[in-house]
Amino acid sequence: MPDKVNPQVVDAITTANVKVLGDAPAVAVDTVLSSLSQTVSLAMINATTAQLGMLNINTAITGVTSKKIMDLMK
Repeated sequence: MPDKVNPQVVDAITTANVKVLGDAPAVAVDTVLSSLSQTVSLAMINATTAQLGMLNINTAITGVTSKKIMDLMK
């Protein structure tokens, strides 16, 4: 078994490792920002759904109240 390693192999491995280590912070930030945008979009969907629910309740209350007023006028 040879004691020497081909310098081109060492250079190729070093280059690959440097690329992976260099890309790691960018990938981490991308993951965090993707999670944040997903969280914000889910919060907006929840707010919209809650607002729609309140609109439905408001519509029902308006209908019942209008019917009671109309019944009083008879």
